[in-house]
Amino acid sequence: MEDMRSLDRIRFIVSDMDGTLLDSRGQLPAGLFQAVECLKELGIIFAIASGRSYPTLAWQFEDCPCDITYICENGANIVKEKKKIFTHGMDRQQTMFLDRFCSEIEGIYLIFSGPDHAYVKDQTPDQIKKFIDHYYKSVICVPDAGDIPEPVCKLTIYDPIDAETHSIPRLKELKSPFRISLDGHIWANITLEGTGKEKGVAFIQGKYGISEEETMIFGDYLNDREMLKKAYYSCAMANSHPDILQECRFHIPSNDEQGVMQVLDRVLAARGVRRA
Repeated sequence: MEDMRSLDRIRFIVSDMDGTLLDSRGQLPAGLFQAVECLKELGIIFAIASGRSYPTLAWQFEDCPCDITYICENGANIVKEKKKIFTHGMDRQQTMFLDRFCSEIEGIYLIFSGPDHAYVKDQTPDQIKKFIDHYYKSVICVPDAGDIPEPVCKLTIYDPIDAETHSIPRLKELKSPFRISLDGHIWANITLEGTGKEKGVAFIQGKYGISEEETMIFGDYLNDREMLKKAYYSCAMANSHPDILQECRFHIPSNDEQGVMQVLDRVLAARGVRRA
């Protein structure tokens, strides 16, 4: 692992959520909002890259005094200063096709995420709806996938059996233009090709003229792998998947040790700023 130097050149910082920024209890680290505010004053863009929807992320960060950039839905929806700057969604025919395809996989449940709302079908069991409410805000029930009134940025499969061994093998039968990703033990995602956390990072880098040498990214799991390659400062949490630890340039303390915050404070200190 290389020493972390020249932190004063950083212009863009990106963090994954689960296992990275959030601790094992799902809590944001103390002092984060103050650090984000300091970063903004220095002209540094701070972004969250997550498979979560914009309404969910906006709710989690509603107490932050300044706006955060959100690379939502695994890169299919990007929001900066509360304005959508990129959206790549499926049309109705694609959404209905995926609904029919997934209906043949027993024991899974579907969440359709649009730019503004998440949707589940009316026949979804109540206990599953309550479980989904822990992860998605602004959830609307619809009779059928064809009744969703906005483009679907991401279809999430909740697989309580095991996403990697149960649903992913079937989902891999899907061909272009769909992209399949594993997002944990019980989650799998379908987006359109041309999306991904790394695509969202690259979009912002291109839009604002930011190089990989000026970018710092935090991650912990395999779904962060391609995104982490978009930064010189690729930071793996101590609790990361072994492959991520092997591939990242820098290793930092775990999410339960507030590793991200420790590094953010080092970035601020390199610019002569110390949080109170």
